[in-house]
Amino acid sequence: MTKAQQARVTRLLPDGRPRWVRIYDNGGPDAVDGSIDRYTVVYTGRYRCCADKTCRAHSQYVGMSGSPYHPQGMCMHGESPQPIDSLSGQWPPAIGRRNHLGKRIRFEELPADCQRVVMSDYRELWGIPVLDWRIGQAGAIWTAGDYCITTYRQIALGISAGGYVLLHSREELGRYETLAKAQNAAESHNRGVWPMYDQAEVGA
Repeated sequence: MTKAQQARVTRLLPDGRPRWVRIYDNGGPDAVDGSIDRYTVVYTGRYRCCADKTCRAHSQYVGMSGSPYHPQGMCMHGESPQPIDSLSGQWPPAIGRRNHLGKRIRFEELPADCQRVVMSDYRELWGIPVLDWRIGQAGAIWTAGDYCITTYRQIALGISAGGYVLLHSREELGRYETLAKAQNAAESHNRGVWPMYDQAEVGA
């Protein structure tokens, strides 16, 4: 990766978080006015005419439950001529304020699997290179079968952030504050059960 490419990645992912997104939480099906597609992510910015040099006519978004990869979860993508959080020409709310999609939240407030969905979409929309597995493998501080843990700085292509990253067969599964939490996540994932604790406040 050239210095220019690295600088572009850093601009698009400051501190490892996607810059051009607006995220909403309606509280889920148990909340008043909530629904199973609890989280809505609106992709913003000029991605529609940048990554592959072909313009997309519509704004992209995704609605998902807290477990988008679970058989009983949900994750649905859509598009709209205008961003769906400002259809009436109004400004979208600030973080912590509400609109028809729910309360606007920060990326790190999303569940881990929802962060994975957003990062996958974001990389595709903006043409961001996938993390270099060789860098992560070379800097591995813990391995078990197809699982590998390395530090975030070692595989984030120069983006300034901290924490531990769990990889499985070259796929990033999550980022954690401590090595112990990452190891616990690997063991839980191997059993088909995800641990019930918050991940580090870095992008996934």
